[in-house]
Amino acid sequence: MHNENIVNIWTDGACSGNPGPGGWGVLIKYKNSIKKLSGAENMTTNNRMEMIAVIKALKYLEPGLIINLYTDSEYVKDGTTIWIHNWKKKMILPINLLQRQLKIFKYFSLRLLIYFQRLKH
Repeated sequence: MHNENIVNIWTDGACSGNPGPGGWGVLIKYKNSIKKLSGAENMTTNNRMEMIAVIKALKYLEPGLIINLYTDSEYVKDGTTIWIHNWKKKMILPINLLQRQLKIFKYFSLRLLIYFQRLKH
């Protein structure tokens, strides 16, 4: 694939209290365009907002792109690339968290080329 197929995505999620009101944001840079996505919920958790940001970003894009995904969430990065395999086998997450993590994993699997970059706080 050529460089024109590379998309850079920055995601973040947060909440005030855990659980509490929260929000998520996404910045997508593709070729010469920038797209911003965001949302909020009245009662949520930090990890949920982090995951929703990634899901919304990946839903927005078409398959076949090379994606550099930047996140400060160890939970999202390692959950999708490492921990998911044991979670699926043992079903050790609450079902709603597992479903969100599996959704990220599905996008990760279908697109084949998603590179997670963990940002430091």
